[in-house]
Amino acid sequence: MTKLQELLSYMKLTDTHDEIQLKQTRHRMRLVEAFQIKSGDRVLEVGSGQGDTTVVLAEAVGKTGFVDAVDIAASDYGAPLTLKQATDYISKSTIGSRINFQFETNVAHEDFTGEYDVAILSHSLFYFSSEEDILTLFIKLRQICKRICVSDWDLDFTTLAQSTHAQAILLQVLFAKYNDTDHNIQTLITKELIANLLKQAGWTILNQMTVDAKDLDDSKWEVAVSNELEFDIYQPVFNAYKEMMRKSEELTPIESLDSFVMIGI
Repeated sequence: MTKLQELLSYMKLTDTHDEIQLKQTRHRMRLVEAFQIKSGDRVLEVGSGQGDTTVVLAEAVGKTGFVDAVDIAASDYGAPLTLKQATDYISKSTIGSRINFQFETNVAHEDFTGEYDVAILSHSLFYFSSEEDILTLFIKLRQICKRICVSDWDLDFTTLAQSTHAQAILLQVLFAKYNDTDHNIQTLITKELIANLLKQAGWTILNQMTVDAKDLDDSKWEVAVSNELEFDIYQPVFNAYKEMMRKSEELTPIESLDSFVMIGI
C-alpha cells in the first residue's frame, strides 16, 4: 500500500467523491512536505474542516506526535459529509489516537491554551470575516506556538486557465463586503497581506514558496458559487463581472490557482 492509499483509508469516502478526495489528499501531502513537519511534533491545526490536512499531519508527526485539529464551525456543518461524520471516521482509524478534533472553538479566545511546536493554517484564511480577526489569531498563535505554517490560494495566477478561479474569488469577496454570508470566501487574502499580518503579530518569515494545485476541483466549485450570487446593489456591475468570468471560462478549461506557503518563527 502506498502512502497515498494509506492516507485515503483513514477517510470516509463515497464512490462519487473518491477521485476528488484523491486529488485533495495528494495536494495536502505536497503542502505538509513544504511545512517540514517532523516526527514527534505537537501540531495545532486551525480550520481543520473535514480533516483533509489533518490525516496527513497525523501521519507526519508519527506515533510520538499529536495534532489538535480545531474548527470554529459546528459539527453539523459541511457537505457531502458533515464535519462530525468525516472526523468520527478518522478518529476510529489507526491514526485516530494522535488527533483531537474540536468544533465551535475559537483559538483566539483567551481561554484557549497550550504549547505547540507548530501552528498550521491550510486553506482556511479566506473563511475569516476580517483582516483584524486574522491578526488577532496570529498574535495568539505567537504566544503558544514556536513556528507557523500558512497556505492558501495564490491570486497571482500564472496561466490564463487559472484566471477564472481568481475572478470567482474576487466576486465572492465583493459579495461578502455587502452581504452576510457563510460562503468559503469572505475576506480578500494575498501573500502580501498575510506577510504583513504575520510581521505585525511578531513572526519572522523564514520561507515562502508556491505549491502546484492546478489539478484540484476547487476552481469549478468557486465559479459555480459565484454564478449563483445575487446582489441588491450594483447589480449591473456584478453581472458584467460574471460575464467576464464566463468568457474567461470559454477561452480555456478552468484550472485551480496554486497555493502559496509561508513559514514563520
